[in-house]
Amino acid sequence: MRIRTRYCKQSSDFFRGGEELGPRRCTPGPSRVADHLGQSWGYLWPSKSLLGTQRFVPVVLGAALVMLAAACSAESGSRTRPSAGSSESSLPETPGEGRPGGMLDFDNAGPSGAPPAVTPSPGSMRRDPAQQGPGPGPMATAVTSGVEPATIDQCTGTMDPADIEALAAGGVQDDAMAFLYPYDGTVFPRGLPGPWLQWSPAGQQPVEAVFVHARSRHYEYRGCFAATPEARVQFPTDAWDRAFVANEGPSDPLRVEITTRAGGVVSGPIAVELTLARATLKGAIYYNTYGSLKASLQGVLNGVVMRIQPGASEPEVFVSAQTPSIAGDVCVGCHSVSADGTRMVVEEHSGLGLTYNTSLAYDLGPDQAPRPPVASQLGNSKAGFSAVYPDGSRFLTTGRSEIGPFSSGMSVTGTFGIEPAALWNAETGQEIPDSGIPPYAKMPMFNRSGTQVVFTDQDAADALVVMDFDPAQNRFSDHRVIAQDARFIGWPFFLPDDSGVVFAVTDAPGYTTVAGPDLTGLVPNAGHLMMVDLESGDLIPLARAMGYRDRGMTDAYLPYGERDLNKDYIPTVSPVAAGGYYWMFFTSKRAFGNTKAEPIPTPDSKQIWVSALSIPGGDARFDASMGQDPSHPAFHLPGQELESGNIRAFATLNPCKADGESCETGIDCCGGFCTDGVCGTPPPDEPPRCSQIDEACTTVADCCDADSDEVACIAGFCAYLPPPPQ
Repeated sequence: MRIRTRYCKQSSDFFRGGEELGPRRCTPGPSRVADHLGQSWGYLWPSKSLLGTQRFVPVVLGAALVMLAAACSAESGSRTRPSAGSSESSLPETPGEGRPGGMLDFDNAGPSGAPPAVTPSPGSMRRDPAQQGPGPGPMATAVTSGVEPATIDQCTGTMDPADIEALAAGGVQDDAMAFLYPYDGTVFPRGLPGPWLQWSPAGQQPVEAVFVHARSRHYEYRGCFAATPEARVQFPTDAWDRAFVANEGPSDPLRVEITTRAGGVVSGPIAVELTLARATLKGAIYYNTYGSLKASLQGVLNGVVMRIQPGASEPEVFVSAQTPSIAGDVCVGCHSVSADGTRMVVEEHSGLGLTYNTSLAYDLGPDQAPRPPVASQLGNSKAGFSAVYPDGSRFLTTGRSEIGPFSSGMSVTGTFGIEPAALWNAETGQEIPDSGIPPYAKMPMFNRSGTQVVFTDQDAADALVVMDFDPAQNRFSDHRVIAQDARFIGWPFFLPDDSGVVFAVTDAPGYTTVAGPDLTGLVPNAGHLMMVDLESGDLIPLARAMGYRDRGMTDAYLPYGERDLNKDYIPTVSPVAAGGYYWMFFTSKRAFGNTKAEPIPTPDSKQIWVSALSIPGGDARFDASMGQDPSHPAFHLPGQELESGNIRAFATLNPCKADGESCETGIDCCGGFCTDGVCGTPPPDEPPRCSQIDEACTTVADCCDADSDEVACIAGFCAYLPPPPQ
């Protein structure tokens, strides 16, 4: 019998007591995993464009391309082996011109964007003054075991002490003054820039001064900001990062308060409470964009695939048309990426987006630069909206029963038919015959182990269907319905542990963001986010992600009300857990605070948002009042262009590293283990060890602190589960 010696050998990215420690050994304790904070995912805000908020969309694209732009997006595969995560990033610069990282330029305090043209619902995010707790008081100094307290004062020396005291004391409570962003209850991961705090001001006078007060159990921040006519300031990123180090997770919310002075009158405070997740997002983000200013400045005048790398301050134009025309009418829109980040398939259109060209496969190496070389041309297959197998070796196309690109409700808008679903070899571009897939399986998606596929089956009254997949035989079997709806149900995506499938429901044909044949793109389709629990069969509205406080979706918190509600589409999920949550990416036409708030949603109002999904066993997922809704209020994904319409984001792991290469955690490594910053297990003369957070596991018994309620083995990696809030 083999005796397993349990000890920890921690990689370099380990925090204890608020300080980052180097490589070390440890004896697993009952709460050791709670101190592991993961590595940084450095999403940063793009710098202000040369043309401000002016959008550059060539006239030659016409109204038809607007319709396609609403549709072209992609379906992702999953991951069958550990792969690369991300690296620690430096502090980002704040948006705008000439601002150093972590500090705001008081004369240019907002991101680029037109002033708000929509009036928010009065008091939509305002807290009851009676429930706001004690006033600012003295800076916190308490010391608690396991967390290093932090106090940050960025007020002293910035304005007259009497003005600071008056702002800190608070003033009148005006119902017109309300938070627009972030939302109360939002869960943020580490590694992002400080969020832009945006609000509707009290009265009609310009804001002369702003006092920001943030506090949790072991953290306090005081910041003073000068005039901001846009009614928005950024939480300095250095202070934001420090809040995570001094935080205990979901049970320790960060309360953020804003008090302003305008016309000599002090108003507020208004407040939101935010949850700080104890980990970062992993890997790169790929998404479609249309009307990108960045792409147009590079001579690309049509749809492209963008990538946001860990630590990048803005997106890259990653894949554009292989044969662009002078008229700019060749479009790369409908892409898919394998969850291990090694393979991308794309579909090209031309003739104002009305003609199908070809489909192509790209190999994505660890250091792959934008505009990668073509790996193969995929025969006659139409690869838009395909499911790419977890390792990128094959892909399953979507069934198309209409000529296209417009849909009466049978096909996905933007697809070209008529063509049945089929399984293809991504290396050779040849079809794999006799796979057993139904002819009109639409919007398919493999699970991360590659053993199941989910899709909308036209031949089963457009129900969501799951089938098993045998990769040795390349055969699908055991057709079973998991969800049905009288509306248009599609875009299914497995959770990493296969416990559920998230999907979207739209009220009009085409499954996309515009309703019917309206070519203006100004009439949004109603879009809703749902989840089906695969064990119980329960259908669960993801109400909190969509902007509601209740499962019945009658009590909305989105500040612009009907302008923003029910405009959420095309969900995807990161292939690994982080900080006790799964992370769902989705397209929304909601306003982004007062930065991007057109009175009527336009084609470029499509932006990528991210909602944390609680994992079973952690963070009170089964909240009876919400009917088991695992979602949380969403945040706007930093790094994407504000000037363009952005849809269908894929969070993929970076291609994994071989033994001997440098790593931060086991997710970086093909073998699943990172030892002293190098991929691989301990030397042969050392005893076997337990798996750290983000290292490979078969069951929870493989993980350090396996007996703790804060540890789980999820989708092949040891994962941290935050304790439920008290």
